[in-house]
Amino acid sequence: MSRPVRPDKFDRITNHKASRADDLGHFTLAPFDRRSAAADLKWGVQRLPELVSPETAVIWANTMANLNEAIRGCYEPDDEKQALANLKGCVESGIRGFDYMDAEADRTGQPKADTRVFEYVHEGAKIGVMADDDAWPAIKSQRPDLRLYTMREVAVALQLIADNPAVAAIKEHFPDAKVTAIRPKSPVSYSTGGDPIPF
Repeated sequence: MSRPVRPDKFDRITNHKASRADDLGHFTLAPFDRRSAAADLKWGVQRLPELVSPETAVIWANTMANLNEAIRGCYEPDDEKQALANLKGCVESGIRGFDYMDAEADRTGQPKADTRVFEYVHEGAKIGVMADDDAWPAIKSQRPDLRLYTMREVAVALQLIADNPAVAAIKEHFPDAKVTAIRPKSPVSYSTGGDPIPF
């Protein structure tokens, strides 16, 4: 795991439901979260630990185990000051770990996030299909105007079309035929909870 497990926070700044331990943990971990997000942006989501040597990966696993243990230790601690000091130390160790892994991946020429995206404008909507699903933070930062989809999502959508016997027959006999519109068999009513995507 590249990120520690902890309860979700209702709001980034204030949260009337948060305990003291929640607040202490959340804000102490904020610098770690920021460094983790930077690694995701450069290398792809949670990919950096996969790009380093086995020796470095073992050290990183130990760092994460210590950090998760320190987070758990902030809840009902015997000594709050010591628990917070342990968490702070583990956060600092985690940030150093990210810096080390980043330098190692650069030194060994590991591939960065693949930001290739196939773009198309349909009825005013700018659609982007990502070559690399895990590169979405980098792509979104570069192209916030695009509505992003993964190759798997595209395949799922196309399979719905391909499963239609009429479409399959037309494609077989007329390979250059193109689907220009999709119309649901019955009208979708959002007021009654209708959903245009058949899950």
